[in-house]
Amino acid sequence: IQSTIEELAHAVVQITKSDVSIQLNVYEGRPWDMYTWVADMKKTHSLFGWKANHSLEEGLKKTIQWYKKTYANSTNHYTRA
Repeated sequence: IQSTIEELAHAVVQITKSDVSIQLNVYEGRPWDMYTWVADMKKTHSLFGWKANHSLEEGLKKTIQWYKKTYANSTNHYTRA
């Protein structure tokens, strides 16, 4: 299922119950920016034998939970805790 960056941002805000304001199109687009990325999951499965075990929303939830657990007491979010 294809998702936009805006949809992903709104999902993260909803999952984290954040009150941040999402700002889109703040910067002018650059010639090399990609506006659409589409994965062929049938091809991914046939080439690598990989299949998603979670929906996008569930994957985001698990990633956010992992991040909070991993960096709960860290002030530096760019290195492993």
